Amino acid sequence: MFFSIVLIPGETSTSILQRHTNEKVKDMVEKLTAKSGLIPIQRVPQPEDIAQSIMFLANRNRSMYIVGHVLVIDGGASLQMPLVTEGSKIVASIIAGVPIK
Repeated sequence: MFFSIVLIPGETSTSILQRHTNEKVKDMVEKLTAKSGLIPIQRVPQPEDIAQSIMFLANRNRSMYIVGHVLVIDGGASLQMPLVTEGSKIVASIIAGVPIK
């Protein structure tokens, strides 16, 4: 049997973003930190938050009945805030290793 689950992590504070020198990236990290008070969880998501969700789903004894689900892991941010318009473009550029335009 195949279980299809999609994880959608919110903007997450990672070491890749924090050590990046591009001004647009620095600006995005500052915005992410500044809006942490607006996130229902009241803090910026960390990679460990995403990892814990993955570990839960990987344990089929605990997540056996979760099938065909899209799991948004953003501390509730998507319930009340618009997404940062440049965020996905910046992250994609970092991953691809190309300059941000």
